[in-house]
Amino acid sequence: MFTMCRPTIDLPSAYQLQSDLQPTVNRIMASITKELLDADKVNLALDGWTSPNKIAFLAIKAHWISKVWQLKEALIGFEEVTGKHDGENFAKIVTACLEQYDITKKILSVTTDNAGNNLTMTRSLEATVSEFADEAGDIHNTHIYRIPCLAHVIQLAVKALTDSISATATNEDEVKNISSAEIEEVRKERKGFARTLNLVSILTQI
Repeated sequence: MFTMCRPTIDLPSAYQLQSDLQPTVNRIMASITKELLDADKVNLALDGWTSPNKIAFLAIKAHWISKVWQLKEALIGFEEVTGKHDGENFAKIVTACLEQYDITKKILSVTTDNAGNNLTMTRSLEATVSEFADEAGDIHNTHIYRIPCLAHVIQLAVKALTDSISATATNEDEVKNISSAEIEEVRKERKGFARTLNLVSILTQI
């Protein structure tokens, strides 16, 4: 569309944009990796969804506490999901991301929604971390805690509530004008509600 309006504009291709952005991506990844070196334990938060054009993604966010007791967080992965949407496949995607930042053996917990494949993913990830520890001869606790996302639980509860509510108007009459007498009556009530009603009255007269 822009080239039709301005034929002289040279729009870069997707490959050119990727090439131009790669140095910035590498610099940010190096900075995050350096910060994560000081982290004793790292907690992950995962969220997956499918775009309108049917492409699935998995976002991987890391949370940790620095040596000076500052809470840190960073998006360390935004990965396209190919293949099955099961726990084993998700675990492979997460493991590859953790290896990039050298934090595979630092994972303490994973926060996800309540889907069954996330529980399988956590157990599979835990097994992978344990294998890495055995190969390196490390002796440490490789148990990974899975924490259900509270916000997701609340969202499901609210959705279940709203889906069960069916409100229907008993009549089709609408009050479009508020009389001065009605405003005066409301002014005797609580100040906040009176002010709101007065503003509504002013707006209806514009």
